[in-house]
Amino acid sequence: MSYSQNLCFSDIIWQVSSRDFLLGYAILQAFPGPNFNFAVYLGILAVPSTPALGAFLGFLGIFSPGIVLKLALLPLYKTWRSHSIVKYDLIVVQLLTY
Repeated sequence: MSYSQNLCFSDIIWQVSSRDFLLGYAILQAFPGPNFNFAVYLGILAVPSTPALGAFLGFLGIFSPGIVLKLALLPLYKTWRSHSIVKYDLIVVQLLTY
C-alpha cells in the first residue's frame, strides 16, 4: 500500500505563515470593536484550496460555542426564572451592576 492510499484527514496539516498571521493581525488592530472576523480570515488562509470552506469553518469555530451554550442554557433559565429566590437574586445582581 502506498502512502497516498493511507492518507487520512488528520495527516493533513494546514498552517498559516507567521507573515500572513501578523499581517492580518496588524490590519485587525486598526479597527475598533470585536474581532470575530479574524477567525474567518485565518480560516481562509488555513484552507487555501477552498477558501469558502475555510471561512465557513472559521465562522463556525468562533460562533458555535456561544450559540450552543445559549441554546442549552435558555430552557434552564426559563425554569429558574419562575422561582422567587432566583428572581430576588437576579434583581440584586442587576442592582450591583450599577
